[in-house]
Amino acid sequence: MVEYITRKIIQGLRQSLNDSADAVIIITGAITPFDFDEIQQCLDESVRVLKNGGLLFVQGYPTYLPELGVYLDQRLTFKYWIAIKSLEQRNTGGLPSVHAAVILFTKGNGNFQINRVRFPHDYCSHCRKTLRDWGGKTHLMDPEGFAASDVWTSLPLEDNYAQLSEPALSAIVKMVVGNKIIVGPSEGVKTSQTSIGEPTYQYYLPHFGPKTNYPKESQILEDGLWNVVHHGDAMEILKRYPDNSVDLVFADPPYNLSKGYSVYNDTQSRDEYLAWCNSWLEEYIRILKPTGSLYLLNLPHWTMYHAAYLNKRLYFKNWIVWDALSEPRGKIMPAHYGLLFYTKHPTNFIFNQEKLGMVHKAPVRG
Repeated sequence: MVEYITRKIIQGLRQSLNDSADAVIIITGAITPFDFDEIQQCLDESVRVLKNGGLLFVQGYPTYLPELGVYLDQRLTFKYWIAIKSLEQRNTGGLPSVHAAVILFTKGNGNFQINRVRFPHDYCSHCRKTLRDWGGKTHLMDPEGFAASDVWTSLPLEDNYAQLSEPALSAIVKMVVGNKIIVGPSEGVKTSQTSIGEPTYQYYLPHFGPKTNYPKESQILEDGLWNVVHHGDAMEILKRYPDNSVDLVFADPPYNLSKGYSVYNDTQSRDEYLAWCNSWLEEYIRILKPTGSLYLLNLPHWTMYHAAYLNKRLYFKNWIVWDALSEPRGKIMPAHYGLLFYTKHPTNFIFNQEKLGMVHKAPVRG
C-alpha cells in the first residue's frame, strides 16, 4: 500500500506510528519554499516511522542533497546515491546538468533487503536485436530487462529535480520489500496532469554559500615545484606551494576500503578519514588561483561529505557521474563514482568546454 502525503508532510508523518513503515520516499524538490530546518524535521520523522531494516529514499538535486545526506548518515546507514539521468538543465557555468539524485538509506545495521529492479533492454530499430553485445551468450539475457545499477540512464528524460517522474517513482517502489510505503509530498509526483515547473537552480541556498576570504596572490614562486612529478607526503609538498598559484587541482584519494597500501592506513574511522581529506582540501583551496578549478573523485558516500564541505568554501558546478559498472554485487549493481567540479569564483573561471570533444558515453552530470 502506497500512502501519499500532501505538502504538510511533517504533520502527515507525525500521524504515523513508530516503526510502522517499510519505506519512506521524500521528494525534497517539491517542498517549497525550501527550508533546511523543516527538511531536517521531515527526515527525523521519517526515521522514527521506519521499521528496522526499512528504506528511506530522499530525492533532490546535487547542489544541496549532500548536506541532507551527511545529516542522515549520523542516523541511518548509507547504501546508494542513485543518479537519474533527467532533462538537461543549464547553469551559469560548468557543464549542462542532467543529474537528479535519490539517496538511499536503511534503518539499523541488520540485513539490507531490497527487490531487484530491471529496466527494459534497448533494441536496434533496424535489426530488432538488443544494443548490448552478448558475445554469443544471448541465452543469458533476462527477457524482463537488465538489472538496475545506481546510475539510471534508460528512463524517459523528464524533470526529476523539482518533482519525481512516474517511471522513476515506480522503479523505487518496486525495490521495497514490504507493503507500507509513504510518499510525500504528493505534489512532487509528476504525472501528465501535474507540473511544478520551478527552476532547478533556485536551490542554491544562501546559507550553503562559500565563505570566500582568500589570501592575496603570492608573487614568490619556489624553484623545483613546476613541471615535475613529486614523490612524497602530499601535505608536506602542498605546503610548499604559494597561495593562489595553481590553475587546476585534482584528487583521486584512497577510498578507505582497507586496501593494503605500504605507507598509508586505508582502514580509518569515518571521522579520521574525513579529517585527513579536509586537511589536504584546505591546502588545495589555498593554492588554487582565483580563476582556478578543483576536481575530486571518490565513492558516492565520501563524495557526499566532500561536497558538503566544499559547498561552504567554493562554488559548486557539477557532480559528474562516472558510470563504471563493476562486477555484480547485491540487488543494485554499483557503478557510480562521483567526480566533483568546483571553482573559486562563481563565474570568472577557466573552462574550455569547446575543447572536450565528443564523449563516447554521455556521463550523468549534476
